[in-house]
Amino acid sequence: MKYRIRKASFDDVEILGQLWDEWMETEAPGMETPLLPDAGVFFRNLSGTGILTGASIMYLAETQGIDGFIQGQVMTPHPPFQPEPYGYISYLYVKPEARGKGLGKALVRSMMAAFSDRGLCRVELHVYASNPEGRGFWERMGMLPLGYRMGCPLMNVKNWGMEG
Repeated sequence: MKYRIRKASFDDVEILGQLWDEWMETEAPGMETPLLPDAGVFFRNLSGTGILTGASIMYLAETQGIDGFIQGQVMTPHPPFQPEPYGYISYLYVKPEARGKGLGKALVRSMMAAFSDRGLCRVELHVYASNPEGRGFWERMGMLPLGYRMGCPLMNVKNWGMEG
């Protein structure tokens, strides 16, 4: 499959928003963290602002149309951690019909090159435990678990060991 990876511009914000909406309609119902009702508007605003200010790094995968995107940014840990900046991949989405053709890998390579060009030495991301396809993709890309984010509804917590 012939494709092209290119840096996103402000003119791409609406198509990015449409991809976001498609992604959330098909895959968000299984996510552990519920979305805001206006998450698509938030994503469009954040993406547009990020592109204009340089706070976000975004690439698009094109075949005959836009089939995927990746968004990342440079993060700096807060004290007491060492303030060594690192790359953070916020979102990666490839349309289901375009998966398995190298687009995701090409988008990740572009993002890794952008992070490397900025002098960064590491990258992090978040992938939901309920997304085995995503976890497998990231493991094939060389990502390793750094820890586990855990949680539960407070109503499910029993006796927190606080009696007597």
